[in-house]
Amino acid sequence: MTLAPGVYCFTSSAQLTGNLTLAGPANGLWVFQVASALTTGTSAQVILSGGAQAANVFWQIGSSATIGQTTAFQGNIIAAVSVTLVQGASLHGRALSKAGVTMDTNIITLP
Repeated sequence: MTLAPGVYCFTSSAQLTGNLTLAGPANGLWVFQVASALTTGTSAQVILSGGAQAANVFWQIGSSATIGQTTAFQGNIIAAVSVTLVQGASLHGRALSKAGVTMDTNIITLP
């Protein structure tokens, strides 16, 4: 799936099991508002194209975010409860939460 800049709302949980491409200019802004949990499957990817920047991608999570094994994730995760990066997951962005961030052999790079 390919998404243009915008605000995307999920009234419950959200799951990413494949590839999600965010296509837009360098000043494009993507905001994902998830009412409860965000989870990704193994080897899922958030791909930036057309100049899109990880610094302009925000994931607002109502409870917890779990980034699956070997997932390549982009953007700033802001979770009300926790963020878990499963073994081998990578994040180009930031992970912020009230309760904490759990990591296991992960690579995080700032945008």
